[in-house]
Amino acid sequence: MPDVPLPAEVVYSGFRTNNMTVQVLSIAAVSTQCGGAMCDKQDLYRNGRIESKCSCISNIQRLCITKIVMQLWLNNGGEEQMLINDFTSTWFMNNYMFKERLGAHIRASYFSNPDIEDELLSCTRKVMRYINDRGGFRIIGWAKRGMIQNQGATAQQDQGQQRYEQPTNQGNNMVENADVRLHIVRIDPTHPENIVMSELNDLKYNMGEPQSLGSV
Repeated sequence: MPDVPLPAEVVYSGFRTNNMTVQVLSIAAVSTQCGGAMCDKQDLYRNGRIESKCSCISNIQRLCITKIVMQLWLNNGGEEQMLINDFTSTWFMNNYMFKERLGAHIRASYFSNPDIEDELLSCTRKVMRYINDRGGFRIIGWAKRGMIQNQGATAQQDQGQQRYEQPTNQGNNMVENADVRLHIVRIDPTHPENIVMSELNDLKYNMGEPQSLGSV
């Protein structure tokens, strides 16, 4: 499938980029309040904090409520580069991190052991390197330019309010944010025919057996 780049002026748009290299910079385990069977646990980071509940807010726990929050660096060897903070995805975990799905009893505290966390990060990086060397990833997502408050206009209106003791119209002070936040919804190998699943699975973290802390 061909690339679908973001337009120069982004308001709200989807994108698809092929042959991207994915690097996992850091990981951290968190517990949510959702164990819904169809929930992917995306968009856990909101308003500067990790939400206790995800978007679907399922009240029935069928699967593990623990999710791995990642910082990803994506690039295609050229000008296109993306830093993705606080990425979470059950689908990503099941396909690229663990040999088997996490049991419903596993909590984030299990990964508080630095050796276990380092081992999981090492295994995940090996999986990423394996796919990067075989054509890289296809990244699918969307972007929306948010609105922020115009500080200059706000200061002027605040002065006017103090002078005339009249309320200000905060809605007129909103302007487009210069930064565009990227939301990744899917990460797949660009060339799945190059991937040998048995080789890929051997690189994943195995919850049932001790792993060796090899170099990353």
